[in-house]
Amino acid sequence: MADEAAVKVAGKYDARVAHVETIGTLFNNKQDVGAGSGLLIGETLIVTNNHVLPEANNYKRLDIFIRLKSRLNNPQTATVLARDPQRDLALLELSTPVLDAGGKHCPMPIVSNPSQAPMGTTVLVLGFPLNQDLSLSGGLISNHGSPPKEIRWQTDTVMNPGNSGGPAFEDHGFLLGIASGGIVQWTIGGETRNVNGVNYFIPVSELVASPLYQHIDKIPQEKRCWRASQEDLVVDASTSIAVGDAGSSKAPLGPTKLERSYTVSETKDDHPVALASHSRNYQSRFLAEPGYKIVACTPKAESANHANDITCNIDSGGGSAVFAYRLESGPAIDRWRGWWAGYVTLRQERIAGDGAQ
Repeated sequence: MADEAAVKVAGKYDARVAHVETIGTLFNNKQDVGAGSGLLIGETLIVTNNHVLPEANNYKRLDIFIRLKSRLNNPQTATVLARDPQRDLALLELSTPVLDAGGKHCPMPIVSNPSQAPMGTTVLVLGFPLNQDLSLSGGLISNHGSPPKEIRWQTDTVMNPGNSGGPAFEDHGFLLGIASGGIVQWTIGGETRNVNGVNYFIPVSELVASPLYQHIDKIPQEKRCWRASQEDLVVDASTSIAVGDAGSSKAPLGPTKLERSYTVSETKDDHPVALASHSRNYQSRFLAEPGYKIVACTPKAESANHANDITCNIDSGGGSAVFAYRLESGPAIDRWRGWWAGYVTLRQERIAGDGAQ
């Protein structure tokens, strides 16, 4: 049986998903060919990942071709308008406007507040994996990143090379962000392990905070399609989207209770004492979601060695929690290491009067 929400989201936005092909002609006339995905915003702008687009100065000539909805469609040429390497985002500009960019494919409202897309929210990613035709994959939000640099949200949604730059939606049709890739191997304690189901997308809030947004903000409102003006950054209960002919559905509201898990990994590699072991204290601070307070903090180790004094203390108002621990490493003549790797789960409750239903 088909997933009704996934079918509606794919049918509504497939015409705005771009296959991004890059052909770089080297100075010896050989060619480098690459491919990724993107999202059409307005009539001429494609948002994608910065890493999808090679640097033009590495080539005698760099051609970029865009095909909307299917990689078998006729291509349009595009040029790089702007890059944001820090956030791994970039904007392409089509040589010819797509004049039917509005209509049934609009509007495209957004969710940028983590409390409105808590852990467990459905994620639907559209893109062109492995240079195949347009594909849809689904999963859940695993977490909203690890402090202090929360610029990527984690998901177990399947992603492969070629998905990079494609849009990620939740099942009401709200844009969550831009797919960016994942982790396939993880090394800890000197051992490398294969990894599955740890993928990431860049949330819409990072796109709006990016210098790229000044170009998007210049698009006339009637041609912009997606709802990304400053007043729309926090989607409220009055915002709705028609995902099909069955009518509209309200923007997702945060639940009364939610949980978020953060990965923590630290290894004490130094050995500052010649003949004795040495200890050092470590800590990570986690903030409550807006409108919530932390009521429980639970650390769970996946792998640990010489890790002691493990605590997780919540401040009096529930606004933050501090996970603290001590690691010990061996003397310089016997260089064993201490480490802690696992995750910390925060259980949170909505603050009374926040307006949730």
